[in-house]
Amino acid sequence: MGIDVHGLRLLEYAFRIDGPMGPTLTIGHQGLHAGKKELARHLRIPATSSCLASTYVDGLLMEHFGASAVASLDASDYEGCTYKRDLNFPLEQDFPRFRTVVDAGSLEHVLDVSSAFENIRRCCSVGGQILHITPANNFVGHGFYQFSPELFFGIYSQARGFAETEVFLVDHARPGTWWKVNPPRGYSRSTAVSRNETYALVRTKKVSEVVMATKVQQPLYETLWQAGTTEGRPGAVLDFRGQLRVLGDSLPVNLTARIVQMKNGIYSGMNSRNPAISKIKAPSRREYAIHE
Repeated sequence: MGIDVHGLRLLEYAFRIDGPMGPTLTIGHQGLHAGKKELARHLRIPATSSCLASTYVDGLLMEHFGASAVASLDASDYEGCTYKRDLNFPLEQDFPRFRTVVDAGSLEHVLDVSSAFENIRRCCSVGGQILHITPANNFVGHGFYQFSPELFFGIYSQARGFAETEVFLVDHARPGTWWKVNPPRGYSRSTAVSRNETYALVRTKKVSEVVMATKVQQPLYETLWQAGTTEGRPGAVLDFRGQLRVLGDSLPVNLTARIVQMKNGIYSGMNSRNPAISKIKAPSRREYAIHE
């Protein structure tokens, strides 16, 4: 678990959008998983900078991303975490709140992922932000889980006290390209096919402690269930394009991937068969001067 070049780009993006991180909690004592020269070149700082000398990200977050203090939480204290807590179990009611909570490759190792997400929600103060850099595909054997974009849109919905939820997919081998995932609209899944390891980069803002929805379901199935109940036939509320997307989702993955590859002409490592996932250029460091 730690911050590599992909995590660094998400931190920069969040810094541009939301400003200094303030009091920050990392899930696990996050390490620096990129070379000093690479980090120095990206941040435009000397490779001898003190924040790059440490094994962990604490100094980097304070010197370059406005963290006023950095604490860490882990099930074991073998890396010197601030709080030894197991996210499989509820945190105590008086556990401190933080303006920024960062999960960079930790939640996939927690068996009770529902409990882990609830603990993270409680750790974040109202007005604060939660950031995830987590496996989305081709990380089999790395942890217990790999996460789909729709999970984050469901957990970090307005009904559950969140706003501005954004999810991006990134090919591990191509840090210069992000795939932006639009919130699901109820007629398709957020499906993508990737050749290389793929991260989900997530940013959301907590706006309320009130949770009005405790259950999270995939929007496609909620739509189909509603159609079957209210209209008497599955798919009745789907428009023509939505029905085509449902049909596309039912095709074998390899066949669909091949069709997408033929359409794109050149295989770029990751392809989406869902128009709601669009390829964009990763944010440039030049965009963050507003806070520097």
